[in-house]
Amino acid sequence: MSLGTVWAECERLSDSLDMLKCASAGLVTTLGSEHPMTLIAMANLGYVYCDLGMFDESIKLLETAIAASSRVSGTEHFNTLWMRECLAEAYHRHGNMAESIQLLTAVVEIRTSVLEPGHCITRSNLRKLQLWNKTLSKGYFYLIESF
Repeated sequence: MSLGTVWAECERLSDSLDMLKCASAGLVTTLGSEHPMTLIAMANLGYVYCDLGMFDESIKLLETAIAASSRVSGTEHFNTLWMRECLAEAYHRHGNMAESIQLLTAVVEIRTSVLEPGHCITRSNLRKLQLWNKTLSKGYFYLIESF
């Protein structure tokens, strides 16, 4: 865990953003743009962008990290799945409910086959997916959007 992610957990998002930008740039220079550590830093930065409401930046960075991680580590790798989960969250917060549910459904399916249905991460993703589906089916999201 980096200092940038610790600051994000403490809701010091502007400090986290600065730290993660520097870390990502340094890792690209030192390790290369497709090194797994660089991709994790990029995804962390993308998630902080999401927390800050900078959804376009978040989605673009997460999509880039996922594409590279899929090439480098594979589509079923833990890091790639975590990045896809982050992207689903960014879609969700940005209001792209259908895309968020579709992406998280794919993540849950892979995690169920790779980690088993009872694994804590699989169960956590499944609970989130059930909540999103319930929220969408009851129209809560659209009520929030109308304000």
